[in-house]
Amino acid sequence: MALPTQAAPGYFVWEVPGERVAVHVRLDVIQRLDWEVKRGFRSIPKRGAEVGGLLLGTVEDGFPAVVRVENFEAVPCGYQYGPSFQLAEDDGAAFESACERWQPEASPSTYAVGYFRSHTRDGLALDADDLAILDGLFPNPSHVALLVRPHATVAGTAGFFFRDDGAFPQATPLEFPFGQPELLSEEAAPPPPPEEPQAMKREPVAAAASEL
Repeated sequence: MALPTQAAPGYFVWEVPGERVAVHVRLDVIQRLDWEVKRGFRSIPKRGAEVGGLLLGTVEDGFPAVVRVENFEAVPCGYQYGPSFQLAEDDGAAFESACERWQPEASPSTYAVGYFRSHTRDGLALDADDLAILDGLFPNPSHVALLVRPHATVAGTAGFFFRDDGAFPQATPLEFPFGQPELLSEEAAPPPPPEEPQAMKREPVAAAASEL
């Protein structure tokens, strides 16, 4: 029987009892990633633009395997197919190059442990493009995917995905509020992003300040 994992201070733990993968995410990474997701969401009226990229950290083998997310790297998208994060040929080459830079052989202390994407469509599910990226570039059984669904007036919703019998399920086994105050602490919160030029200024993201 799997025992609950213990998280270091400053981390949010995503864990489903009895499952073989648990994810520990730095709270400051949640806040910075939330800001990146909302920046894309506000950039286009109505649906907003999706953003995506790499989750960076380490994997500790065991049961459950513990995926620690210590940082992320957003990968640009040219949006040739609309506001969804769908990679055209040049975008795909940039994504592959980013993955190569963050392989354990090149960066043993922090490496690519998964994929993230914001989700501005209905529901919260991986699509065929996500699965192509995951199957092609994230082959480790403990690699994870993170989808974040932003909302205009309330906290977003997110969920991690991991392989079950070799395949990623369409639905996450556990959704959680993304960027809610209870997931963040003042100690973990990074400085606010630099101010944008007045013509480009968007609604600021409120900093959360409560403890887990």
